[in-house]
Amino acid sequence: MADRARTWLLCIGFSVFVPLGLLAKQSLATSFIAMAALVILAVAASAPRALLPNKAVAVVFALLAVYVAATHLFILDCEACAAKAGGKMAMLALVLWVASSDIGRVAPEARRAIGLALTTGLFVAIALLVFELSSDSTFFRMITGRQDDPDVPLFRLNRGTTALVLLAWPAAAWLWSIERRPLAIALVMLSIGAAAYGDSASAMVAGLLAVIAAAAAALAPTATATVTMGLLIAGAFTALAPWLLLNLLGWVRPFIESIPPSVLDRIEIWNHGAKAVLDAPVLGHGIGAMRH
Repeated sequence: MADRARTWLLCIGFSVFVPLGLLAKQSLATSFIAMAALVILAVAASAPRALLPNKAVAVVFALLAVYVAATHLFILDCEACAAKAGGKMAMLALVLWVASSDIGRVAPEARRAIGLALTTGLFVAIALLVFELSSDSTFFRMITGRQDDPDVPLFRLNRGTTALVLLAWPAAAWLWSIERRPLAIALVMLSIGAAAYGDSASAMVAGLLAVIAAAAAALAPTATATVTMGLLIAGAFTALAPWLLLNLLGWVRPFIESIPPSVLDRIEIWNHGAKAVLDAPVLGHGIGAMRH
């Protein structure tokens, strides 16, 4: 019964995750926490050992927690940052726990139901996104009572659109594995097309990086080579990010009139953030210090 409950919980969660995210961006975190908590309870009743996280991940997280606690409680002066740190670290712990344990490992017969639920949810999300973008957010206005507002900001769709683009790939991989290859290709193309139709720069970046990653995986089929390449690129970018982002504002200044305001806002934030990183590269300023 617990295993069946876990399967149904995953089906429900994956089917509504992105559509809900398009309607209310805050619902992504809420629905993830609810689904993770319920699945953990189901696993605890049927296979408690599956709850154990990966040891290496647990050790690294413990070291991070000690670092965050020491800096926020004894070194940094930002009280608001110390108050934020607990909630942020708890969310990170839940994500790493779910990702590194066997909580989501299911029997082969359950994968079809879960894959079908995820795929259905993504196609519904694509239809919802296109409808909202082409009808001036008719559905959102109706459920929130904002019919008379002159406009509805499109940034509310940003997180949901990014989740749509990212989750289309594992869903397409499942479709490919069951010989539904045209449908798999259509799902990826429609998700990226819907993102391009919208106003989400992060979704477009996610789609571009996903295409590059897929090409890299095709050229280097072994997972080790692909992951190693990705880690090297991510590590190099992380090390160079403060200098790259510090100068980015100056580089784009000649094209500033053609840059969407939402992207320009982020470039200015990155510029300020790069200065903050270079000002305190080891201890930092505290979780949430930039917003505070």
